[in-house]
Amino acid sequence: MSISRGVFDSKGEWIRPMTTRFFAMNRALFLLALALPLAPQSWSRPTEIAPASEIEVVGPSVLMNRARETSIAIFDVRSAGRRVPGATRNLAAPVGNRTVFALGDLETARKWAQKRALKTVFVVPPHLIEFEAMRNVPQIAPRAAWEKVRRKGWPLFDVSEAVEFEGSRLPGSQRLDFIEFQQGKLQRLPKNRPFIVACRVGHRSQLVTRKLRALGYDARNLNGGLWEWQCQKLPLQGEAR
Repeated sequence: MSISRGVFDSKGEWIRPMTTRFFAMNRALFLLALALPLAPQSWSRPTEIAPASEIEVVGPSVLMNRARETSIAIFDVRSAGRRVPGATRNLAAPVGNRTVFALGDLETARKWAQKRALKTVFVVPPHLIEFEAMRNVPQIAPRAAWEKVRRKGWPLFDVSEAVEFEGSRLPGSQRLDFIEFQQGKLQRLPKNRPFIVACRVGHRSQLVTRKLRALGYDARNLNGGLWEWQCQKLPLQGEAR
């Protein structure tokens, strides 16, 4: 018995089965697709993702120590704040082969470093730079302090670390060891005349000044420390004026 491959309709026309018609239609579409020209494809390279920048949070002393050892670039990513000598707010400035420091909060510094595709960035956060003047602690501005030292001979004591003090000194300054201060070794301090206490950024010296005034000394804190002194273009030890 042969298998029927179709039937006659009521008009006597031969009708192929559905399966046969389906394959015929697909074959026609396939041949049509081959006949059509291929549309040009636009291929683009996948977007390259820059490797994440290596971020390390450090204090001002690390910045100053590194500045003595090698060439550094300091970028200020804050919108405002205390000045730092050598810092720039031109965040697109060239870096070259210099060690990069950023002044500002961690997230802002990270985004900036990633945008610049910088491999390593040392970040000095605002709380290590910014601080408010303490109540009952007299502050003296750098230029006024320079006049007191130069014209009236006010003593100037620096409570910075030894390596910091050796690297850059305020004119006529003497180093007051912070450990000795904590131990109460204050023999060198004048008891009956005013003097100035300083450090790199003005915060440690402010703590020392407050303690000294409680002990009866007429101490004044150098507002902004050596950094603000440098920003005001005042001379350091050994520099001509």
